[in-house]
Amino acid sequence: MAPLDHYSSDCEADATTLAGEDGTQKRDLSRRHSDRLRPPQLFWIVADSDTLQPSKQQLDDALEKSRVYWYPITTVAWHYRDNGIKPESVNPHRMLWKVPRMHGRPQTTYALYINASPCPLLCLQASANWLLDGAADCGRVQKDKKTTVLLHIGTKAPVPYTLNGNGFCDWVGTDDEVAVGPNYLAILTLGWCYILSARLLEIHGGGAIMKYTESKMGACHQAIYENATHSVDIGEADNDTISWWSSVLAPGEGWKAVIKECDEGEFLAPWSVTRTLKQSLSIKWQRKEPAGAFSPTPMSSSRAFEALARFALLHNLGSQFLVAFATAITVPTHNCHGSTIQLPPPTLTGARCPATSAKSIPLEWIMLHDNLPYYITLSCNPEAIMSCLCGMFWEPGVPCNLVSPWLHPILNEVPEEKRIAGLPGLYAEILAIICGIRRPTISALWLGAVAGGLAPVILKRVRRGRPPLDPVAFPWTGCPQSFMDIAGTGSYLHDQYKEQIWRADVWRLLHLPTTEEDDLSYNYQPGTPWEPCGTMKKRECALRVASHFNCPRHQFRYHHWNWEPENSPVIQDQGFSTETAYMSTTLDIKFRVQGLQDFPHKPLDQEASREASIDVFRWFIFNGEGFPPGKIYKDEWLDILEDTDEDTDDENQEDNSDMGLNTTQVDRSKGLEQWLDTVR
Repeated sequence: MAPLDHYSSDCEADATTLAGEDGTQKRDLSRRHSDRLRPPQLFWIVADSDTLQPSKQQLDDALEKSRVYWYPITTVAWHYRDNGIKPESVNPHRMLWKVPRMHGRPQTTYALYINASPCPLLCLQASANWLLDGAADCGRVQKDKKTTVLLHIGTKAPVPYTLNGNGFCDWVGTDDEVAVGPNYLAILTLGWCYILSARLLEIHGGGAIMKYTESKMGACHQAIYENATHSVDIGEADNDTISWWSSVLAPGEGWKAVIKECDEGEFLAPWSVTRTLKQSLSIKWQRKEPAGAFSPTPMSSSRAFEALARFALLHNLGSQFLVAFATAITVPTHNCHGSTIQLPPPTLTGARCPATSAKSIPLEWIMLHDNLPYYITLSCNPEAIMSCLCGMFWEPGVPCNLVSPWLHPILNEVPEEKRIAGLPGLYAEILAIICGIRRPTISALWLGAVAGGLAPVILKRVRRGRPPLDPVAFPWTGCPQSFMDIAGTGSYLHDQYKEQIWRADVWRLLHLPTTEEDDLSYNYQPGTPWEPCGTMKKRECALRVASHFNCPRHQFRYHHWNWEPENSPVIQDQGFSTETAYMSTTLDIKFRVQGLQDFPHKPLDQEASREASIDVFRWFIFNGEGFPPGKIYKDEWLDILEDTDEDTDDENQEDNSDMGLNTTQVDRSKGLEQWLDTVR
């Protein structure tokens, strides 16, 4: 029996459009293509091996199965890019599941350097709470647990952006958008950054201040066409709207959203941005009233939303409005990784748009505004955002020692295809569309990430075999991130004589918080999402594992979020929805899957497999009883673990220097407060 409750696509090609002489042959081809679009179960290749490093034949088998999956799905994504993606793929609403609603006035905040942020970030502390599934309560597992999380609500410096990105320079649109119109993803993203910042300040209240900058107030009176790279028509506008657009599109910082002032100086809302390159924009308008002075009073989030929505209706921007919002959601993630936002340059004929412009603000746009407090919470957790984006490449059933052959086709061969390699930005666009097939709930997030130039950061984190993991990414968005997020199915003992247990299940059982103390310490999940390969004999398992051999599957389910507001009781937040976030991944493809032979075959290395294997076995060995007996633990890949725990931790810290400090590392020290003392 398979060890995982697989999260895989159930894809069907349209049989009536596939080549063949009769209906039977067409149906056979349909099933063949459907099989190709189902992720392979690579764990079976090494299920019976007692060695960690796969043989050449095993690697070849895994690589071929991976190519048979990644090549067709890339071709499918290419079809969507040429013909328009599904309208539901651009709607960010689907990424909200258990995301809590942002609350203001936190009891305590901290100024910290996190990940690769170039400046301190203002963070609040909250907690996620989990309950044991009552159906599997055996009395030996604690009934609840809590995870401390830091949300980033401020930054010392705005995030830099440019208007020379190459992601979606030609916006692909949805399959019902057939007109040609302007590509204003960048303009809309800048407007959304203001709206998110203003809404956060309204939630927090107190000393939070939104203001236009003095430098921009002068720029409002300059000639609107002078030396401008692009002139943006904002239509008929009053003085307040003209002032707002002049600030939003200003060079440098046209506005400031100050979330907190303290001894360390001002902390700005995390969507604060600045344009440093000499790229200029101008605006033109028709006045609704006689010319007046620049309005010094910043717009509220509601009025700014109305102004942005009117602009999108004026230019018939359609799905760009939603994708630009998703791009703005990723701005704090750019800050955490020290990257510059790279928006596509504004153009007058660079996008597919609706055939007929809407006459009023669409309901799905209004829902974005109404749900801003939920999106703000998600955006303020860049670790969860990056975990979800990297999680698009994770697949249940891919063991740690076959990570390289699984990732190799999509990371190393697809981008070398001559048409993809010849057009900058196309590879990232294809990946974003593939996400809509593999992880439909976060499809808009990947589209927005590519439009903002975040793809290189994502790919860097995925290639190493140890992508970042965040504990709330799965319950918040409904997209599993790791084999530890899935309970598995069937009995824990699975072979004919009930003498074997999958290592993945051993790892899951070790992680359960016990009611009785022992000498083992598995409080924190492994730092890699890939499951350990193969099986163990039950006699080799620790008592903590053996005591659950006859139990039903144990699983902790996310229950609620705790806010700790200033001078108020703790607020329990159940999240946006109590319904499941799983979405169907069935494809409706009415074209022939072809051209698969065009993808070049590149040499394979096992570096990602090696790193993933070291990480997942390190967790098992160092938190438990050391090296157990067995040939697999004597593999040369694990020689590095023969060093002392302390030396290896130091080396691992150096290897992850670009990762900085995440919530797991926070808790791994001797408590959050002691850790905070070391960074203040």
